[in-house]
Amino acid sequence: MIGMQQQLMQAAAQRYMMAAQQRGLDEGQAASARPAMEALFQDIQNTLSWDAMKPDVVRVHAEVFTDAEIDAALAFYTSAEGRSFMDKQERLMERTGEVAERRVSESMPRFEAAIEAAVETAAQTPAGQQPPGN
Repeated sequence: MIGMQQQLMQAAAQRYMMAAQQRGLDEGQAASARPAMEALFQDIQNTLSWDAMKPDVVRVHAEVFTDAEIDAALAFYTSAEGRSFMDKQERLMERTGEVAERRVSESMPRFEAAIEAAVETAAQTPAGQQPPGN
């Protein structure tokens, strides 16, 4: 949830900066909102804290898993193997993200070519003509 908190706070800060620029606020004016933004960040942290989320997380797990499945998961995650599995999750997610980023980067020329081909097809369609099936 910490990653989600950070993403949400970053998005809020970016949205604020864009709005401030659109309104033509100077640096001092933009900085004057720091207390309000800090209060917003605290609200985000409180909203997504474990204490706030725990009742919902417990309820969702109870809705999705049977008692036997929860007992088995608890047995696994409290074992040496389960603790090792959990300890490696951050590294696993980082490495998986790197693989996904590499694949997207390698595929981007193909994706862009497909988009360009679709735009070219659309440009060759007479204005006002509906595609077949619509």
